[in-house]
Amino acid sequence: MKIGVMLPYLDTEATGDDFRRWCRFADAAPFSTIGCGERVVFDNLDQQALLSFAAAATARIGLMSAVSVLPMHPTAVFAKRMATIDHLSDGRLTVGIGVGERPEDYRASEQEMGRRYQRSSEQVAELRRIWSGEAFDEGGSKIGPTPHEDGPRLLSGAYGPAALARSARWADGFIGGSAWEDGRVVMMGKGRHRTTVSNWTNAWDAAGRSGEPYIVGLAWFTLADDGAAHMMDFGSRYFSAADGTPHVFSAEMAPYVDEGRVREALDDFESAGFDEVLLMAPTAALSELERLQRIIESR
Repeated sequence: MKIGVMLPYLDTEATGDDFRRWCRFADAAPFSTIGCGERVVFDNLDQQALLSFAAAATARIGLMSAVSVLPMHPTAVFAKRMATIDHLSDGRLTVGIGVGERPEDYRASEQEMGRRYQRSSEQVAELRRIWSGEAFDEGGSKIGPTPHEDGPRLLSGAYGPAALARSARWADGFIGGSAWEDGRVVMMGKGRHRTTVSNWTNAWDAAGRSGEPYIVGLAWFTLADDGAAHMMDFGSRYFSAADGTPHVFSAEMAPYVDEGRVREALDDFESAGFDEVLLMAPTAALSELERLQRIIESR
């Protein structure tokens, strides 16, 4: 199983130099991928701008949007920006696609939330058409640049049965940090890793797909000396309501906050059949990566 890291894009105190050091360290270490999520109405850095930054600051490591909320974006603009990142990184980009659940992000993006699941599938078809080099309109003009090969690998962030069935028709694989259980989305962990992989592979098989889906897991972690406190604060802010109502980052949702729990989590993901896992730290402290690197090299 490959092991990557998320960029600390939610660390409001991180500077450009912090991100540059993070990218260069990850690129030189045995990490597979640098990922970045997407929020709008939140104090965080923009996903596509940060992935472009990471493309310029690295030479080897894969890049991944984990995930992009596709229905919040005009399709052609999104296609051009992601193709640009893929071009700048020499084909290192993977695009994770979700639909999001935050009305405030859609309002800020001036997009409608209605039909977002169906629109996402329609947009994927248009992405692939644009990336193939077909003319955008009757005038014969195409939208460049042309990405490497057939374009970035596309992963779906779907969980529910209907969403999984729909996205299994177009996705190259799946990505997520939660699970579908008893008709709702819940945090992964507590034995849910295998259920998550089973749900995804069953949807893949039901769609008549050949080969195997590429399955990526997401999880929080911290190994910094004061990481647990930072993580609880981060989680409470991240899951708070748009009106500022605080959310308690409960014990059930708690991330992996020491070496033993990180090792256990990686073993759980791997034994369940994940191809890759991306771990997200609450700060840009390089001690997070240094200590995680030691774990990976000793597995």
